[in-house]
Amino acid sequence: MTLGTISAAIRARAALTGVLLGTLTTVAGCDKAIPVERIWRGRDPAAAPAREAAVLDSATVPRMLFEVFGGRSDPRIVPVAVLDGKVVRDIDLSPIDWARFDRRFYRPGTAYALYQDGHAVGAAKVLHGMWDDPTRPLYRLPNCHHAMPLAAVAIDSGVPEGITAEFLASNVALSSAAASATESLTTPIAVQVARRLALQVGKAAKIPRARLDSLDFHATAIHTGTTAEPTLIASFVDPAAVSPAHGATTTYVFVIADKTGFGYTPTYRLTVNGPSVGATYRRYIDHLDLDGDGVDELVLETWTYGGDAYITILQWARGSWHEVFRCARSWCLDERSL
Repeated sequence: MTLGTISAAIRARAALTGVLLGTLTTVAGCDKAIPVERIWRGRDPAAAPAREAAVLDSATVPRMLFEVFGGRSDPRIVPVAVLDGKVVRDIDLSPIDWARFDRRFYRPGTAYALYQDGHAVGAAKVLHGMWDDPTRPLYRLPNCHHAMPLAAVAIDSGVPEGITAEFLASNVALSSAAASATESLTTPIAVQVARRLALQVGKAAKIPRARLDSLDFHATAIHTGTTAEPTLIASFVDPAAVSPAHGATTTYVFVIADKTGFGYTPTYRLTVNGPSVGATYRRYIDHLDLDGDGVDELVLETWTYGGDAYITILQWARGSWHEVFRCARSWCLDERSL
């Protein structure tokens, strides 16, 4: 049950990706004779712990999580993570291995299941990959020699879409607690409860009520399996938070709440009330059970004013939500290939 969306953030993302996807460049070629099965590198015992955790050791085709986004008439698919049993892992590949990834996962005609609000809603079929023509990649980034591979896709005609496309996708079937949900909040009650909790979080952060009332309010109620009743996600957003004319200061409240006792209480919160520079924002994208434990993970878009947007994943543990995954902040692979 979606009660609102953060349209400004979606417009900003669409504008950003529109610039990136509308350009072409030439990048270094790759050795296409190397078997694609070697795409996943084994863990390096000498690697630093943080980097070691991001490197995969897989002899079979991994369970992939993708995001499909962009203009409705010309969407793109980008890899987000590998679902490695109970762990969500980043993808750590060299530029040459990313080229192998492109050939394996972005082969024209390859179909990926699409998910929205915890449900499978159709499929996206690859039209062409990043380097189908090595001399004309799908897009380029300024001052970047090696970019994250994207692919152009076509979305089933029956899939519900808005002005822009935004879906999770995978090469394997994924489940969600939403499929077996039995309890729900009516829309007016959900809005009322979510707003009250967001106001409480804002008050605790010493944000004046008048300031909160001047911001855009958004709320969503979803079934995640944390309890028998829905999880609430609410936010107060400065309308200028994603605008080039962003002011020197900003205010933002993001709260997740679950009914863990007699009533709903915040189980995750993020507030901003001060300088715009360095301010971090989060926007809910979707929910799916990525680790198979019966409780959904929350997939969010995170961005810092003046910086890149990236995907983060929250997992339920010990009565609250915790960040367990953060994908790379940049689509430029140059730094990661050093």
